[in-house]
Amino acid sequence: MPQPIRLPPILGPWPESLEGLLEECGLEALDLRRAEGIHPASLALGSAKPAGREASPRIALVGPMGVGKSSVGRALARLSGLPFADSDEAIVAEAGMDIPAIFAREGEAGFRSRESWVLAKLLAGGPLVLATGGGAVLAPENRALLHEAAQVVWLHAPAAVLARRVEGGGSRPLLAGGAVEEKLASIYQLRLPYYVQCADFLLPVGRSSPQTLAEVIHDALLKAR
Repeated sequence: MPQPIRLPPILGPWPESLEGLLEECGLEALDLRRAEGIHPASLALGSAKPAGREASPRIALVGPMGVGKSSVGRALARLSGLPFADSDEAIVAEAGMDIPAIFAREGEAGFRSRESWVLAKLLAGGPLVLATGGGAVLAPENRALLHEAAQVVWLHAPAAVLARRVEGGGSRPLLAGGAVEEKLASIYQLRLPYYVQCADFLLPVGRSSPQTLAEVIHDALLKAR
């Protein structure tokens, strides 16, 4: 029997590609919002947070590599007037070397340790839009911090779309060697329960531009401020 899970509110139409991924993970979604074109205004600000809690001034974007978190984040920051930060860029700046070099010298464990430190630093500051790395949700402490310190939007796209976007994955150590689409699907399957656990909203990217996606997030999370 599939394990039932409760998805966060969906900002848009139900993504059919997610249904297959849930099935592969042995999960079954509850309270699915399948209606086409759900308007963001119908979703209460901070509805996934505990009742009575004030919505965070920080917005964090999570999701698989290649889904467009950085592009959407930059567009959202411009639209909202909030500062923008990319956790992967911050890790590179702090380490003084690129991500493949970090993996080569310190392994994935070293990179994840740096990632946790950077996330804690960025989320300890003021309001911002934060684009996280695809694996930022792997550590339980990261998931707890994201859920506590930010409004978390999970961007979703199917593996075939992600594979086209990463263009072979040459600069992404976890995609080195083998079929990129298969690797992306396997990684997404592993991480999907963690995205579910920390996300407040789910946004299927579809064929929308970063600007359009940023406007959807802005209208749902910021326009009522």
